[in-house]
Amino acid sequence: MSPETIERGQKIYHRTVGIIKVVGDFLLLNLSTLAVLYLREHMSGAASAFYEPLTGDIGSVHFDPTTYVKLSLVYSVVSVVVFFYRSLYARQRSVARLDELYLVMKSLIISAFLMMAITILLPQLPYTRAIVIGNFVVSLALVDLWRISLRKAVGFLARRGVGSRRALIYGAGKSGRILLNQIKLHPEFGYSAVGFVDDDPAKKGKTFEGVKVLGPLEKLPKIIVSHDVDEVLIAIPSAPHRHILNVVFDLRERQIPFMVIADLFELVTRRVSVMQIGSIPLLRLWRSPLEGWQGYIKRSIDIAGSLPGIIIPLPIWLLIIILIKLDSRGPVFYRQERLGKDGRPFRIFKFRSMVIGADEMLPELANFNEMDGPIFKIKKDPRITRVGRILRKFSIDEFPQLLNVLKGDMSLVGPRPPIPDEVEKYERWQMKRLTVPQGLTGLWQVSGRNLLTFEEMVRLDIYYIENWSLWLDLKILLKTIPVVVLMRGAY
Repeated sequence: MSPETIERGQKIYHRTVGIIKVVGDFLLLNLSTLAVLYLREHMSGAASAFYEPLTGDIGSVHFDPTTYVKLSLVYSVVSVVVFFYRSLYARQRSVARLDELYLVMKSLIISAFLMMAITILLPQLPYTRAIVIGNFVVSLALVDLWRISLRKAVGFLARRGVGSRRALIYGAGKSGRILLNQIKLHPEFGYSAVGFVDDDPAKKGKTFEGVKVLGPLEKLPKIIVSHDVDEVLIAIPSAPHRHILNVVFDLRERQIPFMVIADLFELVTRRVSVMQIGSIPLLRLWRSPLEGWQGYIKRSIDIAGSLPGIIIPLPIWLLIIILIKLDSRGPVFYRQERLGKDGRPFRIFKFRSMVIGADEMLPELANFNEMDGPIFKIKKDPRITRVGRILRKFSIDEFPQLLNVLKGDMSLVGPRPPIPDEVEKYERWQMKRLTVPQGLTGLWQVSGRNLLTFEEMVRLDIYYIENWSLWLDLKILLKTIPVVVLMRGAY
């Protein structure tokens, strides 16, 4: 099958998915309006003031079926148009579910305001406060459930190769292998790796995680044809810019779709402004978004979140303390020196999950480390107690760190605080992890946890630092719940 035929088939598939999404949204938005109108007509008048229209005095008028249909159709058309405007039908492979929910929520708020404006212009389409609020709530619930279901169906098909793009990764180095790992972890984004292209003779014919190095760059045209490649992913961030530009121009001339992984400079310094001195453009590096008033907001949220997190589950804390004492001798809490913001040392609190003297046993187990980089982790660590294994599986041993959050040593969300020995092995660019308060949970915990490499973890932490927002913090906190409950990557 030719690449043109494959590309055409994929376009038809994704266009079909897009049409199904539009039709589903339209029908459910209609259903939402009709349901709300029906409930308005049949609920008691105890709260009739709440049902008064935004214009006129028709709160007691019963809507006829024609009005039902007109109002539901106008609302559905307006909402779908807003959805288009807000790019909810754009083909965004990597958009997260919570981001999509947020976009839907914002779009429905815009639709509500537009409907209120239409009601003023067309009084024959009464839009009461009850319909405004009811439509928003019901529409949000129905559309979100529908899109979750569709996302599951598309992910199911993607895992079986339906609609996925066959990607060739240029660069079998560390960045390329990180990219491969993410493709394997997230097949729902619609990519399957068919192989690597790399100019290093030592890597020729080698296999990384089941994916083979197919040859050097000069054989790219042949490899694309022989392996039905749909897209090239360039993952050579340390290469000279001139070399990458040559590759990009070559792919453009051949009309081959491609994407380029962000290099370390872009990753570490995303927030820049451009100025010019004469004909020379210069980049001014911005401060972290967590400095200034945003930092005070984040600290306020940390206090408001940690206090109830400590007080409400106190009976559970008491039960855990009893179980730890019954299981093994030693203190209930484990304290360890960690580094916080700007490398400031502090003592982190945990429920003890290991035997006494576990730190002294570490040199004997160094050869069994299952993580790369300076982090030490073993799935079946012999130092972990019976109760400790359960605490770790559900991340319950981390709960006392809420005390660190309340004290100001840590934040609810941020990079995980490292131990001093780990930081001594950091490369200079990795030190950026320490420029913000360290967190109880973070982006890497909800993106694969211990299944990720150390460099992937650092990249995610730096992405978080450069793109911080209250919404990003809320999203990470919400995503942490299923990660903890389902024990993803925990040991």
